[in-house]
Amino acid sequence: MVRTSCILAVLVLLACAGGAGAAGLADLPVGRVLVDGEAHAAHIADDSRERGQGFQHVPADRIREAMIYFHFPRPVVPRFHMRNVAAPLAIAWIDADGRVIGIDIMEPGGSGYVPPGPITAALELHPARLDALGLDVGSRVRVQPGE
Repeated sequence: MVRTSCILAVLVLLACAGGAGAAGLADLPVGRVLVDGEAHAAHIADDSRERGQGFQHVPADRIREAMIYFHFPRPVVPRFHMRNVAAPLAIAWIDADGRVIGIDIMEPGGSGYVPPGPITAALELHPARLDALGLDVGSRVRVQPGE
């Protein structure tokens, strides 16, 4: 009986952890980012827990319409992964001047994605949205003041 109870407790914890991950995107604050001066809604991840969550456990249809702006308090060269992510993502690496210094396409299950140099932000979005936003190397991306 004790063994069955322990197994049930573990299964409940795993189910709750999965549910928390699915709700993770909804828990991120929504702000506005400026891409070459044009404002767009984006989730803002500015602490380690929020940055770690990213698009994990988010359905592919939701990934197609959402963006996450990852803010780092100082220049870093982070490693991004695509574990538990349901669709490809484009990631724009943003330096301290707010300029995109590179864009990579990340595939589900992939890991080891790193920027070409130190960054203070990154913007993740579905690759199909790059052209619609006019987002390219050299674009300026920043959080809209007041956000």
